[in-house]
Order: sequence, then C-alpha cells, then structure tokens
Amino acid sequence: MDTNETKIQIVDHSHGGAFAELTARLLQRHKVSQRSPGYKVGIDARVLYFSPSMERGIGAYTMSHLGHMFRLCSDWEFYLCVDEYHENEYFRELLGFPNVRVKTVEQNVALDLFHIPDPMSIIAGFDSPFLVAPRGPSSAIFYDLTPLTMREMHFDRWEPLSQIAYRSRLKQMRACGCQVLAISESTKSDLVKLCGFPAERITPIMAGLNSNKVSGSPGEGELQAARLRYGLNKPFFLVVGGLEAHKNFPVTANAFITARGSRDIQLAVVGGTADPYKNVFREALQREGVTDVVFTGFVSREDLTCLYNTAAGLVFPSRYEGFGFPPLEAMANRCPVITSNVSSLPEICGDAALLVSPDDQEGIARAMVRLVDDRTLRAQLVDRGMRRAQQFTWERTAALTRQSWEGLISPNALTQGGAPEPRSTGARAT
Repeated sequence: MDTNETKIQIVDHSHGGAFAELTARLLQRHKVSQRSPGYKVGIDARVLYFSPSMERGIGAYTMSHLGHMFRLCSDWEFYLCVDEYHENEYFRELLGFPNVRVKTVEQNVALDLFHIPDPMSIIAGFDSPFLVAPRGPSSAIFYDLTPLTMREMHFDRWEPLSQIAYRSRLKQMRACGCQVLAISESTKSDLVKLCGFPAERITPIMAGLNSNKVSGSPGEGELQAARLRYGLNKPFFLVVGGLEAHKNFPVTANAFITARGSRDIQLAVVGGTADPYKNVFREALQREGVTDVVFTGFVSREDLTCLYNTAAGLVFPSRYEGFGFPPLEAMANRCPVITSNVSSLPEICGDAALLVSPDDQEGIARAMVRLVDDRTLRAQLVDRGMRRAQQFTWERTAALTRQSWEGLISPNALTQGGAPEPRSTGARAT
C-alpha cells in the first residue's frame, strides 16, 4: 500500500484559544453583573418521560445542558412543565437544584421564556410543543437534519404519516418565531439551506464533554486487562456508537479488510448487542470468514476508557453528524481519530484528526496503516486531540444559551438593568 498517495487531510479548522476566551468573557460578564433579574423559564419536560429520546444522545445532552443552565442561572426560577407529574430518575436529578420545580397544566405561572429541549419527536401521544407552548419568547434545541440529508436511508423509508408529521414540525418551528439553539455551525447551515430558516434566528451553542466520559490515565495493568477481556491481542481500531446506515460501517469494515492485508490488526466494534445492525454485520463478516473483527457487546465506562487509551485509533467515517460525540470523546481520551471531512466533523475535530471522504475506502485504509506505522503522527494527533477536546465545555454552552435567552426576554436588559414585566402564559404550560 503506497501511503504517499493518500488523500487524507489534516485541515486546520480550529479557533486556537477563541473558544476558551469566549467562554471566559461570557462567564465574567454574568459574574460582574449584580442585577438579579429573577427570570422565570419554563422547560417542556415531557421529554423526560420519552425513553426513545432519553436513552439516546438527546437525553444525555438535555440533562447536561439543563443542569449547567440551572447552575449558571442560580438567580432564575425554572419550571419543568408537564401535563401530569410522575417522578422518575431524570426529574429527581433536576429537582435537586434549589431553583427548579415542577409545573403542571393546572398551575398558572407567568413565564418570561419557554424552552423546548426535544422539538422533533413525532411519536404518537407527543403533541407538537409548538402548538401547545405558551405565547411569549421561546427557544428550541435542534440537533440535526439526518432524516432529510440522508433521506434515502431514513425519511424515504418512513410511513407517509411520519413524513408529514416531520415536515409539519419543521414548518411550525420556522413559523412560531422561536430562537433555535443549534448544536453546531453545521446544523445551523443545514437549517438555513434546506429548510429556509433565517440565519439570525439560529444560535450555535455547541456541546460539552461530560466529565464521566474522561478518566485519568489508567495504569498499565488496567489497560492490558481490558484488552484481554475482549480478546484484543493485536494493534486494534475502535468503532464506537450505533451502526445505522449513515454511520457508514460497510466502508469501515472494507477499509479494515484492506488494511489488514498488509498489517496484523483487529477491529473492535463497541456497543450492546441490542443494536440490530450489529447482529447483521457480525453475521455477514462471519460468513466471509473475517475473524479479526470483535463485537464486544456492552463495555463499561472504565473499560471503554482503557480501550480508547490503547487503540491505534477511532474510525468514524459517518456521512452525517449534527455534532459527533465519539470523536470528541476519543480525543479527550488520548485516542487518534480518523473521521469524515463532511457535516460537523471538521468543525468538531479541527486539525486534530485525519479527515477523509466517507466514500474513500482506500483513503481510510491508508489512514489506518499510517496510524499503525507512524508513531510521530500518532503522538501529534493525541496532543492536538486532547487540547481540542478541552475547548468543548458545558460551561461555554450554558453561557451562550444564557446570552441568547437574555436577548429574547429583554434585548435591552443587560444595558438598562432590571427585568421586564413577565407575560402570563395562561393555564396551558405544555
């Protein structure tokens, strides 16, 4: 394999210390301001009952984002708005903050702003938040447009009623005048280009890296024990996350087979066996006699940290991501990254990853060989990756969110002081 002809790019999409500087400025601005507006913010908390969201990335994002907002805006009051309240683990965690309480339909509270953490769930029984939300300033988190950007893999396979519901929800969000909080610049660009959203109504707030996703450097004994538990006795590459069609696993698998032709390596596919795609791919590889692909099943957080720290690299050639948490998590845990040069991935990884076209199977194979052979490149990517990952914090995301909310509630509040008169939301809070 001629690694001199590789199409791999190391492109500098980083902003240097700009992320950290912006965070510091935003947090300092709120620290120096002694005016306590006492704003009242309602949260569409129905998502906390919706397991298809809470058991995925949306749930993790929602809990981290809200928790950091409650902490940053400690002088504000937050209301978890539901039709009827039934306690669960998510409510218990959020109600642990002293400025958070539950609001049911029967209670009438004058809210200054209403926030929607999960605007696009279209399952039966989950009424559109844009139709039932109170009047007044509002915001909604938007994660990605995977159904439309990858429509032949997703949207075109849906039932007609689901297609209608999804498009209707997008129209409602565009028409209601709410401020959209996008999790990346890429998502903002997609909303503008594909859905006609005004750019000025979209604020990228990014995301942070949860502290439980990063551990201290494990000891050599722990590292070796974890590898042995999963039968990883050669240099190996990691695949982390779901294997839905847009995750591009067939290209990853074929690139691995190509690279394996010249290097003695393994591929570890991490995740529970409940994922139907994993079972399909495992059986297909077994039929082809490919024995060096290990489907680990569930892996504990401690073991995953060890695998990141000992892997030759993470392979993540996804065709579309609203943000891309696995590359960020890998970089934070000293693991070099091979990922796509499309959607949000260059924005997240900057110059800290090998960027390849998701269609370039040979390029991905060459990248894998380079990471096995080139220790200098590996060390460079590990160093860049750790510095890059540190730029993504929930404190920064919370500060950007607060800045957006304050502008919605009262554009002049920060310069004139004081809080506006709150609007009554009526009896319906969800």
